[in-house]
Amino acid sequence: MKVYPNPATEYLNIQWNGIVEDLNVELINITGKIVFNQQVKNDSRLSVQNFPSGLYFIRISNDKTVQTKKV
Repeated sequence: MKVYPNPATEYLNIQWNGIVEDLNVELINITGKIVFNQQVKNDSRLSVQNFPSGLYFIRISNDKTVQTKKV
């Protein structure tokens, strides 16, 4: 999984290795609250302009795998 740029001010680009059509993306703030949850296509762009600055975790999953990164 690639999530870039990190840190991001406008957009996060999401790329999943392999052939996957739909991905579930969750953006989780430092307190553990899910502030964004949506199904996206592979090679998507997520707007983060409306989220307050800070530390977040992005959890991306398909039907078989879950990966989490700090952003």
